[in-house]
Amino acid sequence: MSGMTNRDGWVEACVKAMGEERGSLFGLLCKDLWELNHEYETYVRLFGPHNKHFALLNESAPDFFGLTQRLLFDSLALRIARLADPAASNQGTQPNLTMARLVKDMDKGSVDASVLGEIEDSLRQFRDSAKPFITWRHKVIAHSDLGVAQKGFPPAFTGQQIKEAERWIARLLRLIGSPYNLFVNSQRGQSDVRKLIKYLRTAEHEIELQRKVEDAIIGGWHVDATNSIGLPESIVRAAEVQAGLRGVSVEEWISRVLVERLDTAEGASEYFRNRAAGATGDALRRALDAVPNNPPDPGDEL
Repeated sequence: MSGMTNRDGWVEACVKAMGEERGSLFGLLCKDLWELNHEYETYVRLFGPHNKHFALLNESAPDFFGLTQRLLFDSLALRIARLADPAASNQGTQPNLTMARLVKDMDKGSVDASVLGEIEDSLRQFRDSAKPFITWRHKVIAHSDLGVAQKGFPPAFTGQQIKEAERWIARLLRLIGSPYNLFVNSQRGQSDVRKLIKYLRTAEHEIELQRKVEDAIIGGWHVDATNSIGLPESIVRAAEVQAGLRGVSVEEWISRVLVERLDTAEGASEYFRNRAAGATGDALRRALDAVPNNPPDPGDEL
């Protein structure tokens, strides 16, 4: 990725209006806001409290969507925490792409005193709103905090806290950009999660069919003396279809199913429940009846 730049037409327009240093800083911070909004919208559409497709995500790729949820959650914290960092690091020698830097470098003569007071107050409000995200960055993401590892994570930030931080970022950008006719909206573009869910819905029948085949394999297999797995012909045919769709052999597909389903506590418990279903205890009684009724060996008496 060497040589790549984050500058685009919007940043160039900001540079034209505000000059190179202020314009590029302002334009890049706007892009950070839009990317923050895009990630938050994606998170809410996938994992928000009011979505109706948790079961679909868990059926299709639970590990992948679990990882996606954790990565998006941490990324939201990092984005807000970074924007709340000081104007410079390394004892003031390294400028940072932050809201404090934007306020420090702004042309104070471009706004009147009352607006300047609003800008300074908005920066303070933003820094306060960013505290939960800074804590999450320091304690969970950026450092291996022993106390956190032993006693548990700090309180997770909420969607309302994300929106509050986003609101103060957008307000600062509007106050500083409006004298240059650069009007900033916190939202730009839309997440394409709906399209993903649409495709998953289309494949829902296939996902359900795969689950049924997996259940049939877990519940219907037996191992003979040569350690070969025997399955009913109907299950084998269904497994051939699933394997063909994935471009693998039947044996490889069945092996993956067994690993995925039996390597977890839930899969193992489901397997043993299925095996125990319908058991009457007759076999156990027959085995006990075959034990000779002899007196206990010396030392084994009750």
